[in-house]
Amino acid sequence: MWLEKAKIDVRAIAHEGSPQMNAAIIGGHVDLVSSYVRPAIPYIKEGKLKFLGYFGNKRLDAYPGVPTFKELGYNLVWEQPYGIGSIKGLPEDVKKKLATATRKVWEIPGFKKDLNNLGLAVLDRDGPVYAEDLRQMQRNIARVLKLLKK
Repeated sequence: MWLEKAKIDVRAIAHEGSPQMNAAIIGGHVDLVSSYVRPAIPYIKEGKLKFLGYFGNKRLDAYPGVPTFKELGYNLVWEQPYGIGSIKGLPEDVKKKLATATRKVWEIPGFKKDLNNLGLAVLDRDGPVYAEDLRQMQRNIARVLKLLKK
């Protein structure tokens, strides 16, 4: 989606996952990859790869020199929201207990820093906002699949 917004025409190359993408770019078989942060970190530290931009809504504390694509002028945020789910109709008291326990985990000293060092961040979302995040992610995936068919 960034390439579309930047008006850059490329041929997409499918890989099984981040390890294969990293091998392809390090080996000079491709010029650019869009990858999760965590699998690329060792190569970044070795100087073999460079982060050009981050698709999150704000910069990662662990990589303050890497701008978001939004900062670079592209109205594009693609966050991968991991979360806790349950069956529909979960009692409100149980929902509140889960939310409280989740927030307690977020407050563990060093938790957010450890996540950040892995290229992850806490996205403080309640149920309805989180559900919309997931719907947006589905729309983004559908858009990318359509672009890949071109």
